[in-house]
Amino acid sequence: MEEIIFMEPNSSVDFTISDDAVGQRVDTFLANQLKAYSRSYLQTLIKGGCITINGKPMSKPSYPLELSDKIVMTFPPAPDKKELKKIVDNLGAAIIEENPNFLIVFKPAGLTMHAAHTHDTEITLVDWLLAQFTNLASVGEHERPGIVHRLDKYTSGLVIIPRNSYAHMQFSNMFQNRKIEKTYLALVKGHPRKSGVIDLSIAPHPSHTKMMVIKRDGKGGRPAETEYEVLEYYDDAALVQVKPKTGRTHQIRVHFASLGHPLLGDVVYGQESSLINRQALHAQSLVFEYDGKRYSFTHDVPADFQKALDTLRKTKF
Repeated sequence: MEEIIFMEPNSSVDFTISDDAVGQRVDTFLANQLKAYSRSYLQTLIKGGCITINGKPMSKPSYPLELSDKIVMTFPPAPDKKELKKIVDNLGAAIIEENPNFLIVFKPAGLTMHAAHTHDTEITLVDWLLAQFTNLASVGEHERPGIVHRLDKYTSGLVIIPRNSYAHMQFSNMFQNRKIEKTYLALVKGHPRKSGVIDLSIAPHPSHTKMMVIKRDGKGGRPAETEYEVLEYYDDAALVQVKPKTGRTHQIRVHFASLGHPLLGDVVYGQESSLINRQALHAQSLVFEYDGKRYSFTHDVPADFQKALDTLRKTKF
């Protein structure tokens, strides 16, 4: 296996361009040389002034290399540990698996994945993780270290947290290429068909910044595909197993709402429910292959979801 090299904070590495690299973009060249880091991460460093070419600062990832160009890349310093927020308890989160390259974490409903803005004071899952694994601060993007996929604030379930830049790149590519199987459980209003595939494009709402909309003609939206199977029917609700094939924002929620079967408790795309005080959506399992080994993780629904289920089962259809 090819050796993957990780650079220390504040360390530098230099390259001199030979014939075979002439004309390459500088970000492409660096991604080929520094395989522990994703191209997008290296682009961020370039734009942030972390490289010089022939002794002059360069901030254009698209710069075409010339023969004998000398590149010097200096990696940023380690984040200031004083910036870490004080965490008083586990916030309901839990480490399910601790692998040298990644963590599998249970995120409870009500806990935000990461801060939307640097001035946000709300404690997030990232804050909780950084308090235990400080090296995560240098993995991925500075604003959301260690994050390669997300769950909505009021969705519970499992997430993958890469522990180094190489793993971050690997998992990012796996999500992009649909190599990770995600399974959710949802409680929806009414009785959808027993099984189906929802194939409707999704786009940001034109006036509500925290909402998405369906684009039935496909114009202006991004392709989104959701496969589902009803596990149980109740009086006016159903338990559905959902396997999203893409990972668009609010995909499951907006797709089921488009069928006329919004998730119970989803006040954005449906309405409040006396059964559960948030959207009834749980990321139940993750299945993937990493470095030649297959992994499978499952987490039971939390207490509020189970309570709603128990109540509904008294009115089983």
